[in-house]
Amino acid sequence: MTLLLTYAAVFATGVAVSLVLTPIVRALARRIGAMDFPSHRKVHSKPIPSLGGIAIIAAFGISALLGLQLCPDPSNALARKLTGMFIGCLIVMGVGIYDDIKGLRPTLKLVGQIIASIVLILYGFGIEKFTSPLSQTGSIAVPAAVGVMLTVLWVVGLTNSVNLIDGLDGLAAGVVFIASLTLMSVTIYRGDYQIGLLSVAVAGAVLGFLKFNFFPASIFMGDTGSMCLGFIFAAMSLLGASKSTVAVALLVPITSMAVPLMDTGLAFLRRLFRGTHPFKADREHLHHRLLTLGLSQRQAVVLIYFVSAYLGVIAFITVLIPFKYSFLILIILAMGLILALKTLAYLEKHVAAVRDNSPKESAEHPSSGAF
Repeated sequence: MTLLLTYAAVFATGVAVSLVLTPIVRALARRIGAMDFPSHRKVHSKPIPSLGGIAIIAAFGISALLGLQLCPDPSNALARKLTGMFIGCLIVMGVGIYDDIKGLRPTLKLVGQIIASIVLILYGFGIEKFTSPLSQTGSIAVPAAVGVMLTVLWVVGLTNSVNLIDGLDGLAAGVVFIASLTLMSVTIYRGDYQIGLLSVAVAGAVLGFLKFNFFPASIFMGDTGSMCLGFIFAAMSLLGASKSTVAVALLVPITSMAVPLMDTGLAFLRRLFRGTHPFKADREHLHHRLLTLGLSQRQAVVLIYFVSAYLGVIAFITVLIPFKYSFLILIILAMGLILALKTLAYLEKHVAAVRDNSPKESAEHPSSGAF
């Protein structure tokens, strides 16, 4: 079977399994009471079944295993790492299921994520070297202790970035779908076909789920899905680090997942400066701010899709050009994101001012009540 047919088979399997399992999981969630109820920080107005992540992860696992059977790794070096990835994913999944059903304190979720990260390290994942033009070998080794800390920070950070952006119907699933296609394109270009198969499996699983999760959603992926998807994406990028220097391997996911990563970083700093718990939920994420500007859920989600697709193209370009120029692109990208945030803040102030003045204007001009 040609590589193209293998990728198509893996993708189609992910979509099909997800399409079949999602309604089953939705019915199960309703039966056991795993419902996401409305609250002051959520945008849905009625209880929605959760636990959709079970269908996503099951579809990913089945399609990924099929892909590895169709395109095996002769050295079997990948098999051990994938075992660690699936064990870590099961830990994160267990934490997510418990949180979706019973509720779990943020600190305990963090502990579960750290344990899963350590499992990855025990199975050979890790940050061991960085690209450096000052080194004769082109890279600098990272001390073991520093590598462990950086690996845990990377996995936990990306796990939570997908979790925190999962605030609108179809948002997290769509962003992960676009990022997975980006990672697939890059890995195929670099010849990392097994990692590409994993990316295709993720893309198929979330696309099938999106049929039920896009606005108006009939099921949410919950922490079960959002944390697992972030964890899987972090693990896949670390798999790439074993075949190239870390800076090259992580540049693509950092760029393609810039929206959730930026949103997570801003949320952490915002809460830290306010003296609140860094994991305490609020309504100031990017998607909430877009709704404040007057966009509908669908419009806000599609806008972020377009931004994510644009970032995906930028991520692929960074692989095509010499590495020393990649950082220039990242600097320009960072400047663009800062400008976008400044523009968003300006628009928010303008909209707030208009809303504050509109009652007065209506009182002075009764005939202009259509504003």
